[in-house]
Amino acid sequence: MYLITALGNYGEKYTTTRHNAGWLVLDAMLGCNTGWSHSKYANADYFHDEITNIPIEYIKPHTMMNLSGQSVSYATKKHGLRSDHVIVVHDDMAIPMGQIKISYNRGSAEHNGVESITSALGSQEYTRIRIGIGNRGLVPLKNYVLMQFSDDELVQLRNLAPVVRKALETIITKGVEQAMNEMN
Repeated sequence: MYLITALGNYGEKYTTTRHNAGWLVLDAMLGCNTGWSHSKYANADYFHDEITNIPIEYIKPHTMMNLSGQSVSYATKKHGLRSDHVIVVHDDMAIPMGQIKISYNRGSAEHNGVESITSALGSQEYTRIRIGIGNRGLVPLKNYVLMQFSDDELVQLRNLAPVVRKALETIITKGVEQAMNEMN
């Protein structure tokens, strides 16, 4: 089994902000109205699926970005998962808008959601699919990640859904090294 966590902030005002790129791509990939359920224990929405007959649990933490590790910790303990069976889909401003990059066992680059997950797992040995949200230029970091995407940028994100799906399939069936070689 794999745990695929999309990072974002819960609440209407955050729906189309840059920090919610993980949620937006996952929703485009799975369909916004997929049969999501809510776990009060994980404080997250979750959905069960399979990729090439391998069970998957997708989660979208409702903890706010900086506490995402709480939901990931609960889900990994519940399912008895090792950290290398965790995949995190999140925003990354070091990557151009509309592109992705896969990484494994890397530092957080000061991404508070990633730092929370690393702390909760006690390891950085998990896979990340980093969604490009563009360069912030002179805009302060906190303001930039909470800025709304333009309509054109939202289309670019939705167009990443099949790319992220292929990345997930490759990670799960052929390994993260192969996925990085093919996708990065």
